[in-house]
Amino acid sequence: MKLYVENNEEIPAIKVLQDSDPAPSGYTEKISIEDWHQYGGEVLDAFFGFNYLTWRTQIFNLVIGIVNPDYSNWIGLNANQKTIAINLILAPYVLRVPTISDELDLKNWNDLIVTSQGLPVSKYGGRAKIVEEMREAFGEELRVETITKTDIDLFYSATSQLLQYYIASNSPEFKQWLTNEVGSPFENNGFAQEIYYTIARKDYLLSIYQGNC
Repeated sequence: MKLYVENNEEIPAIKVLQDSDPAPSGYTEKISIEDWHQYGGEVLDAFFGFNYLTWRTQIFNLVIGIVNPDYSNWIGLNANQKTIAINLILAPYVLRVPTISDELDLKNWNDLIVTSQGLPVSKYGGRAKIVEEMREAFGEELRVETITKTDIDLFYSATSQLLQYYIASNSPEFKQWLTNEVGSPFENNGFAQEIYYTIARKDYLLSIYQGNC
């Protein structure tokens, strides 16, 4: 996508067009991180295919074009560009905090979740709360980068059916999987055999489970 801003206007018109579209007359293409942040953010959802996630991806690509995929050239960003990358969660946690406080980073993370996914319709009740609380727990780990999204996907792939049985009929199989319960089908084929297993993670997930029995 390309960003165009009207020339010589105090309050310029803004256009976001596909790469294949001709450049509009009387407009200048804007290509900087700051321009996409400022002008692109003003016209979210005003053009086909241009929404919050697309806008954020455009800025991310510009950031990576400067810092490299491994962020080895983080110093290549100026102060304003670093602020944009940090506030949009486009930099690793170790670069975001302590540049900003963990409290502000958490607020930015929550803003990202709400803006990209929408406000939650309602909180689950009863046993179904276990899924929501586990998602929140994994979300916090993802924010501070102590777990990867791939590992989270693997967890839900392994447990989705077991969680459904637990929610529907209080089946013990999810707990058996989580604890590698002796004598159960999961004694040697449960959580402890997963690559993302840690004792602390097991204990925390078990506390969520026990709080929603």
